[in-house]
Amino acid sequence: MMVAEEAAASCASDSEISPTTLECKLLGAYWERESIMEGNVTKLIVLGENCEGESVEFKIYEDDTLSNDNVNILPPGAIFVNGTAETSWTAEWQDDCSGLCNPPEYFFEAIVENQKVKSGNMEVEKYTEIVEC
Repeated sequence: MMVAEEAAASCASDSEISPTTLECKLLGAYWERESIMEGNVTKLIVLGENCEGESVEFKIYEDDTLSNDNVNILPPGAIFVNGTAETSWTAEWQDDCSGLCNPPEYFFEAIVENQKVKSGNMEVEKYTEIVEC
């Protein structure tokens, strides 16, 4: 009878509900604004579900038809807090299509482990200094 009791105890412990670790799911990514002047700072925002404490890597590209261009300086990574991860980037100017497609449009990818989410485009206007006479 001791064997039956041990077997019943073993079955009971196997059937207990164990805490489930839910996977982080990226829900979306967007810029703080739709356009910005070169040299100004904007936020990159990522939304996620079950991502609390997860690290996010950001990559920014100048959007081209054939091949996207990398930016010169990438923003720092971020950590999810309350379903959101944010970082900042100083907008830079790149001639788009050798100047034929200006202003340049940028998008970013937010990467968490083996998944990524892409933002929409943001235009960057060239800074021109106004000289008064």
